[in-house]
Amino acid sequence: MATLVGNFLGNLSGKIGNFSARTINGKTILSVRPKHFRVSNSQKCIETRSKFKVAAAFASCVSKIPELHEIWKPKKRLNMSVYNRIVKNNIKLVSSSEPTMDNIITPDGFSSPVIDTTITNGNLTGSLEAIDKVASISSEAVNLSICVIISLSDPKDESETNHMLTSLTIDLDKFNFSKPFDFEIPLCYDQIHEIEKYNQKIIFIVILIKSADDRVIKYSKTASIISE
Repeated sequence: MATLVGNFLGNLSGKIGNFSARTINGKTILSVRPKHFRVSNSQKCIETRSKFKVAAAFASCVSKIPELHEIWKPKKRLNMSVYNRIVKNNIKLVSSSEPTMDNIITPDGFSSPVIDTTITNGNLTGSLEAIDKVASISSEAVNLSICVIISLSDPKDESETNHMLTSLTIDLDKFNFSKPFDFEIPLCYDQIHEIEKYNQKIIFIVILIKSADDRVIKYSKTASIISE
């Protein structure tokens, strides 16, 4: 494996002859591709590949939310991307077919204030206890965001994809952190249409405390709730 420092080749990614290239934190890493390899079809290897596929889809969905992408940025291991870090923290938590209630969309955080949440009448509704009961609120805490990923599985029609993920975020300015709060987040038409196709829905939800300039100050642990 070779590492190129500088940008005279640009940011390379993908296959280049007998090499594969990837760029992480401004460094391009070249690796020699094996000429031959054998794929194991043992039950353990098949299950591992299936779990990786599920974790990869989950990580991709999480990392596409800008605030969560920033939260997951590695603090020390500069050779690990955000996507890879999310995969690493979730691959042991997924099943071979879908995420489970144990999966996470934030790395730790303060205790979740989420009391309940469900999907009804085209909306994601729920309630929060007073945030200042579970987190210390500094003077710079002004805004709040609610980030949600919904895992859909057990399709009603066998022709549908076995598993899907969708996400949504609501931003609340000048939030009152000392009072309980009921929220209602409208789902878009496509989300409503897709959600109706599945029997099982797991809602992963986190709370972000933000400054006036929308910088994340603190974030909650992941709350996981099954919606009927």
